[in-house]
Formats: sequence, structure tokens, C-alpha cells
Amino acid sequence: MNFLRYFILEGVFSSFYILVIQGAIFTGLAIEFHLNEFLLGITSSFPLISQVFQMVVPLILERVKSRKFLTNLFNLLGRFSWIGVLISLALNIKSPKIFISIFAISQIFGAMASSSWISWMRDLIPEDKRGSIFGKRNVYISLASLLIFYMYSFLIEKISFGYEVIISISLLGSFLSYIYMQRIPDVPMKRHGTMATLKLVLRDENFMKYLKFVFYWYMVVMVTSPFYNYHLIKNIGVPFSYIGLASVISSCVAIVMYKIWGRVSDEAGHRVVAELGISVVGMISIMWFFMNDGTYRYLMILDAVLTGFAWSAINLSLLTLPLEVASSSEIVYFSVNSAVAGVGGLVGSVIGGILARNFSRLCIEPMGFKVQGLQILFLLGGILRISSLLLLTRVRVKRHVPIRAYIFNVLSVVARRSIIRPTEYNGSIIVNRIKELIEKRKREIEEVGRWRLRRWW
Repeated sequence: MNFLRYFILEGVFSSFYILVIQGAIFTGLAIEFHLNEFLLGITSSFPLISQVFQMVVPLILERVKSRKFLTNLFNLLGRFSWIGVLISLALNIKSPKIFISIFAISQIFGAMASSSWISWMRDLIPEDKRGSIFGKRNVYISLASLLIFYMYSFLIEKISFGYEVIISISLLGSFLSYIYMQRIPDVPMKRHGTMATLKLVLRDENFMKYLKFVFYWYMVVMVTSPFYNYHLIKNIGVPFSYIGLASVISSCVAIVMYKIWGRVSDEAGHRVVAELGISVVGMISIMWFFMNDGTYRYLMILDAVLTGFAWSAINLSLLTLPLEVASSSEIVYFSVNSAVAGVGGLVGSVIGGILARNFSRLCIEPMGFKVQGLQILFLLGGILRISSLLLLTRVRVKRHVPIRAYIFNVLSVVARRSIIRPTEYNGSIIVNRIKELIEKRKREIEEVGRWRLRRWW
């Protein structure tokens, strides 16, 4: 797997761009272009809505015949459309229409690139190594994101034209990611009629169950997702530097967890990792009910830790689950999956935008505790996220060990070792063994000479 280094570097340099189109940076840009709650909710759903356009990718591939070429082409067209946002900022033309239009174009091409890329990676990376390989890649992406986001936050706070600078940096990162993507080998794709494959997808009962979960999950996520950072920036007035600190903590936790989740998913299954992540993410949203100007300092730190723990599980498992549930690597499977996610996201963003616009007018103080309307929306969103588990558990997977059983097995192994070792090695045996190791080490030193010590570990 000589391409692994390029696979990781491509993801790292893509992070320069991805951090601009999501999270606090994106929310800050949206506010800079005067988007209100409703427009923010709709615009934030574009990455999902645009996935409907993935349905045309199989038709294009019947003529182009190279997923690598299409992935690179769509990425370049989508990412470099942000030159328009850069020019608008430089000329101080901050119209919501300009921002929304350019963002929509970038997301359409990005979604089409994603569909081609997922199908390509499914054929390139062996099934039994996907969890660990994607986990390792995500570790480096998280580490890079940690540094990049903190740099972006600093630039926005300290420089009057900070947004122009970070967009320029993101375009440079996009170009470098293209260079490394070019070095990843292409693989031939099995070809069938697109319409025939689409009928096969629709007849796949288990995959249709998964699509029901996908629709519901992305719908409930988009009800609240655009408004967490909006609440921090607009309602509470949290400095970007503190948001950056929370992001650093979250990325550090994710770096550790991606490697762990990769191993767990390879052993226990991708679905069990998704179940655990979704459960915690639901609780995080409920916790945001208590997020106000008096509690944000410590709740944001707790949120950062839990977010790194839970979203690393979700990001990894929802990337690999379609690869496992799909009956083949036909791109139609992933296009349909993405299209359903997009429709779900659209429905959720419309609902969320309407609710947020109306809830934002509320502000109550029961027993002196300040609660704004968006906090009530976060409480509702947490309950809805947890309820998605009812649909996920109905999906059949090739490998699934219930999380409780997996933890019990791990603890049992540890327990057995701790019981066996005292029996095998009583006090005198341990002492004798230590003496033997010391004598062995002395002999090794004598063999190589007084000033030349070789590594024995």
C-alpha cells in the first residue's frame, strides 16, 4: 500500500479548505455576509442538498471511465470557485446572494467529487483494513485541523482582512491536495448499466433500511447543526480565540480516538461504533440547553472533549458503513446514499431554519438562569438524534459485536491476564527472572565494548 502516504497528505491539505466551509469559520463568514438564522440554516444544508447531483456521476463515468480524473476535476472546479468570495471581500461587496450562490456551486462540485472518490476508495482499500487506514488518515487530518483552525482563529481576530487571508491559504491547500491526489493509483471499475444497477439498489432490502436511517439522521442533524456556533458568536459573543481553544482540545481527543475507533470498528464492526457515537452526540446537544454567557467557559471545554470522542466515531463509521452495507462497489450505491442524505438534510434545514428564526426571539430566565430560544431547539435536537438509533439497529452488517459484549470481552482478557500472572510468577521466580535479565545485559555490554552500547529493546 505505497499510496498510503499520499492518501494521508491529500486529506491533510484538503483540511485547509474544509475548515473554511464548515463550523465556526463558515458561520463567521455567513455573518460577515449578513445571513440571518433562516438563510444560515438553508445555506448550511447545501453540502447535503448538493449530494442529489451525485446521481449524474454514474452517467458521466460511463463516458469518462476514470474516477480519479473526475474526482480531481470536480474538486478543482468546486474549491476554486471560492475565488469569487475572495474578490467580494476585497471589494467590500458583502451580499448574501453572492455568498450563497458561490457556496452552492462549490458544494455541487464537491458532492460529485465525493461520490466518485468513495467508489474509488472502496475498490482501492481492502475491506479488512478500511477501519484502521481511514482511522490513521483521520488522525493526521485532526492534527492538521487543530493547528489550521487555531491559525485561522488568530488571523480573524488579529487582522482586519483575516477572512481574505484564510481563503487564500485554503486555495493553496486545495492545490497541494490535488498534487497528492494525482499520485494515488487509479483502479478499473466494473461496469454495468446505470439504470439496471439503480433497480438493484432499490431492491436491496437491507440497503434500503440503511437509507431510511441516513435520511432521518441527516434530517435531525440539520435541524440544529448550523446554530451551535451561531449561538456562541451572535448570542453569547464568545471570542474566536476561545472557540479555537475548544477546537484544539476537540482535535486532540479526536486524534487519539480515531486510531482507537479504527481498531474497534475492524474488530467489533462499524455499526457499533456509530451507535456509541450517536448516543453521545445526542447527549451533547441536550447539554447545550445549559449553554449561556455564564456557563460557556466550562461547558465548551466539556463539549470539546465529548465532541472529539463522539464525532470521530460517527465520521469514521458513516464513511465506512455504506462500503459494508452496499452489495458492490457500483457508484450508484453511493450516489443514492448521498442523494438521500441530501434530501434529509434539506428537510432538516428548512425545519431548523424556521424553528430557529422563531425560537431566536424567545428569552426566559427561570430561577435566574438565562435560556434563549436556540437552547430549547438544542434540547429537542438531542432527543431526535438519539431516536435515530431505532433505525440504525435494524440494518444488518457483516460484523457486529454489541458494545457491551465487546467491552466485557476486553475486560475479561485483562482480568484473565492479571489472574494468571501471579500464579505463574510468584515472588521468588520474579526476583530470579530480574537477576537473569541483569546478568544478560552485563554480558551484552562486555561483548560490544565499554563505549559501544547496542540497542537491546
